[in-house]
Amino acid sequence: MALGNSWREVFFILAYVGIIPLLLVTVFVFDKPEHNKFVSKDEAVESYYEEIKAGLITEQDVRDGNVAYIEKQDNTQDMTFWEIIQTPSFKPLVFVYVATILAYWGVLTFSAQYLTQVHGFSVMKMGVWASVYFVGGAVGSLLSGHVSDRIMKGRRRPMIILSFVAMLPFVLLLASLEKGVSPYVLLLALTGAGFFSNMVFAPVFSYPANLFPVKVYGKAMGLVNGVSYVLGAFSPFIMGWLIVTDPVTKVSDYTYAWLWVASTALLGALSASLLVDKGERVKVDSLSIHS
Repeated sequence: MALGNSWREVFFILAYVGIIPLLLVTVFVFDKPEHNKFVSKDEAVESYYEEIKAGLITEQDVRDGNVAYIEKQDNTQDMTFWEIIQTPSFKPLVFVYVATILAYWGVLTFSAQYLTQVHGFSVMKMGVWASVYFVGGAVGSLLSGHVSDRIMKGRRRPMIILSFVAMLPFVLLLASLEKGVSPYVLLLALTGAGFFSNMVFAPVFSYPANLFPVKVYGKAMGLVNGVSYVLGAFSPFIMGWLIVTDPVTKVSDYTYAWLWVASTALLGALSASLLVDKGERVKVDSLSIHS
């Protein structure tokens, strides 16, 4: 939305708002979990699952806050990129990230245009209605983190699969809507799609912390994000190609574009089914030790 018929003020506002996350990062983000007073002892222990399993440190070291010893031992946990790629669950994790980014960037790029071209919204009304998707997403992301941590006892795979599967009916509903549809139906479709599609972010961003040692987490996530963002960049192009515009009436049809988003959800659900959760890795480790 332009202020005073100029876009300049909008960019100034965005710059000022950017100060808020900067302050939050300065106060709440730390390099190691044991440095963060907001992280419980149990959460810190969970963060060092791989190091404790390998015998480099003990659970008591983490609980006692033996920071110097932990950092010294942590330096022995480096991994090459090839070793990271060979880590169990790494490949399906990459496809889960790719599916997440494909869906997110596709919706982010074309949801506003969809509302104006298909449903005839004004720019002002489009801005308000487009935000419904992301408001639903914010609620879904917060809720999924709580459910995954507390109810599912730290299991990420079921929450990721649920997020992808549950978004499908709402995305398919968006694909079928035509101009003149009840605003309540459109509101339901946008909110539901935003709520469930964004539920995936909390568990999918948390999952790698249980997969990689703290020492190589940044390297591993850089590799995962790099691949997913490169492939995810194609989503807006694919959606744009799938939008059909009648040359005579100039009416745009987004059916195939929304079906593309639905296909990314299927990819995400299938890939997530191949992930191995923390508790399941403990069982695998135990079986390998006793075999």
